This record gives sequence, C-alpha cells and structure tokens, in this order.
Amino acid sequence: MAQYQKEPNKYAKNKGIQPESKMSVLIAVIRMSLMLAGIIGISIDIFRPNSWLKVILGKLFDSGSSLILIAVIVLILLYINYLISSPNKSSKKKIGDLPMYTMMLIGAIYVFNFVASSLL
Repeated sequence: MAQYQKEPNKYAKNKGIQPESKMSVLIAVIRMSLMLAGIIGISIDIFRPNSWLKVILGKLFDSGSSLILIAVIVLILLYINYLISSPNKSSKKKIGDLPMYTMMLIGAIYVFNFVASSLL
C-alpha cells in the first residue's frame, strides 16, 4: 500500500492572494444592508392589512377569465429565470446580478421612506 504523503507547501498556491480592503468590506456591508432592508420592507408591505399583494391576488383570483394571467405570469418568471441563469456553474452572466441590484434599489427606497417619515 502506498503511504499518504502530506504536501509540505500545501498552501503555497494561496500566497499571492491579498485580503479584502476595508473599503470593499464596507461596500459589501452596505449592499447586504440594502438588500435586507428591501426584503424586510416588502415583507412588511405584504403582511399588513389591505396590502398591495392581497389586492392584486384578490383581483386575480376573483374572476375566472383572469386565471389565464397566472399561467402567463409563471411563463414570464420562467423566462426571466432562463435569462439570468448561466448555462454551467463555472460561468456567470452579468444580468444575473439584476435581482440583487433590484432588491438594493427597493431597500434604498424603503430606507429613504423610513428616514423621511421619521424626520417629519
């Protein structure tokens, strides 16, 4: 049986990797905070009484003729998923960042509304 030999310079390949700068860490924290603010803001809007989601779903399921819109919405969502997904795991499309930036924009809107309403 062959003995397992431990490589002496196991981490030598990582010697050229530089740590993240403080500015890039700060930008990442701001991005994550804006995305969380967007998720929390949408959640609050969804679960309050007479929310926009309840109104839309009520109108959508109210009549039988508009039930076809559910299939159209699902097909649109599948198409968007096709657009933002990369064909293999190693490559990445730039449009795949669109949901992240959209959620950051929504978070910025909710943060602005919160700050503006608390100052008044």
